[in-house]
Amino acid sequence: MLAALGIWLYIFFLSGVFGLIALRMSKLFFTSKSEDNNQDDSLPPLAILLISGLGIVTALAQFISLQSATGLLTNLFLTITAFVYLLIDRKFSAKIISPYILSIKNIKLVPLILGIGFVALGLHQLSAITLSADTPLYHALSIKYIENHSVIPGLGNFYHRLAFNNSWFVSCALFSFSFLGKMSLNVMSEFLMIFGGFWMLGGLNNILSGKFVAENWVRLGLIPIFLYSFYFPHIGWSATPSPDVPTAVFTWIIFHRFFEIAKNKKRFELNSEFLLLIISASFLVSIKLSAAVILLLPFVVLALSFKKYKKSVLVAIVVGAFIMTPWLARNYYLSGYLIHPFPAIDLFSPDWKIPKDIALAEKNTIQRWAKWPGWFKKPKNVELEDLEYGQWFEIWLANQTLPGLELSLWATLLSSSAVFLIGIIVLLRQQKRYFVEHGAMTLVFLSLFLSWIYWFWAAPDLRFGWGVHWINLNICLFFIASLLLKKVSLEASTQLTMGISTVSLITLGYLIYAHYEQVSARYKMFASGQVSEHILMPKDYPTSFSLKVVEGKVGDAFYENSIYDAPLPASISSAMIGKAVPRGKSFEDGFKDGGTEK
Repeated sequence: MLAALGIWLYIFFLSGVFGLIALRMSKLFFTSKSEDNNQDDSLPPLAILLISGLGIVTALAQFISLQSATGLLTNLFLTITAFVYLLIDRKFSAKIISPYILSIKNIKLVPLILGIGFVALGLHQLSAITLSADTPLYHALSIKYIENHSVIPGLGNFYHRLAFNNSWFVSCALFSFSFLGKMSLNVMSEFLMIFGGFWMLGGLNNILSGKFVAENWVRLGLIPIFLYSFYFPHIGWSATPSPDVPTAVFTWIIFHRFFEIAKNKKRFELNSEFLLLIISASFLVSIKLSAAVILLLPFVVLALSFKKYKKSVLVAIVVGAFIMTPWLARNYYLSGYLIHPFPAIDLFSPDWKIPKDIALAEKNTIQRWAKWPGWFKKPKNVELEDLEYGQWFEIWLANQTLPGLELSLWATLLSSSAVFLIGIIVLLRQQKRYFVEHGAMTLVFLSLFLSWIYWFWAAPDLRFGWGVHWINLNICLFFIASLLLKKVSLEASTQLTMGISTVSLITLGYLIYAHYEQVSARYKMFASGQVSEHILMPKDYPTSFSLKVVEGKVGDAFYENSIYDAPLPASISSAMIGKAVPRGKSFEDGFKDGGTEK
């Protein structure tokens, strides 16, 4: 636990410093004689600064991972760079950091106590076992390859899931400190529990300070579902390096900030903060491609601004490309495609390329599993292809275990429809003035709704849409509520806040009650005395007790159904190992698909 505290502070430090570097560079590039009027000197929210900083840190680590293992040297490079920057640009850094530090004195007692509770809960979770089914299948193993080796060409031919590249695994490898030789410290989901919890409590703190606005209610309303995400068995965020966790948390924070800007400023400006938002959104997409619709909003803003602000738009595009390029490069090396498993983008033909039919089969398997997983209770002799949409939806909904899911789906659909209906009415009244006053907000809601529709159409697994579903629902509901309660008194606002807080607590209690047996069983996994055994170090990954070894073409290889972080090279089956053809004398040289051999 103490080791985790040190790592979390280290993540906070690196993310903060590289966020400052991004802020400094954006102010340099975005300030010119022709664009001075387009500047905004206000500071970005700390959460956005940290996400963008973490995105830059991860992008740099990914560049290095193309040639080297992600370990001591990468950490030294990033740490030295951070300290050198602070030394060189200390005046600017002090100017930016001071307001954030001074804001600490404005923290109210209740959020402070709850914040300490989030830290304690995060530390407690370090003794948990993962509930994520994918962590023993490939999460932990993917991270181990990154920790110990540079990117291996065609690794997806050795084990197909190792080609499911995402930048979060590089973040986890960077901060696992496995190079110390003790263990791979799996502490990132708990870091996000504290990071996300602090951000949500910031909304509560604002409300207690008398700021009764929709954007603060949104943050408060997310707390119960956020906490439940770590215990609901199907989501199971605890003790897992799954990319589903940052995808949801970052989606909430980024979309919330887009909403906040549109509501308060009426338009999106090409200023320093918008560049940080582009970095954050690009980082999010490199973590989970299903979040790609979030880039619609900055894309439209940049397209509309290009004629007047060419320099700023080009800088924003270059910065976004900087975040995405190493992720695309790792995709290319692992699978032979820029985006895997989407073989429609087929630009290269390296010898390690995963055959197109296999890549397409992987894509179809993912989408089919999201719509028709093996654990569903289904009618006999009925396949997905035999069903109309309404028939499939009825079966899909009947198999979901989240209490109140159907209600939340209908609430999202109806509240989104109500928002667009309000927009149409205002458009008919204001006509030409509409897009000047409400264009930014329209773009936010359009991006939210399209993200939600895309999730449900493409891969409607709750894990994949957890972020966009709840932020869409909360923003729509509280936006409508703010319109209805626009002229309420301060006393009424206070009562409303207490009511929302009470409903949030009741919701959390109901969710836990509805899954009491599963949640209780989960806590039994915290064996007696286990927490006290992890005062210094968090719980390690479970050992693969039935690990098997096979003589491969580049030496011994290991395989097991729950592979975790077995010795390398490791895969999930002997058949897959036997099919892969080495490109050289060592497995670090990569693998070709056996079907391509003459």
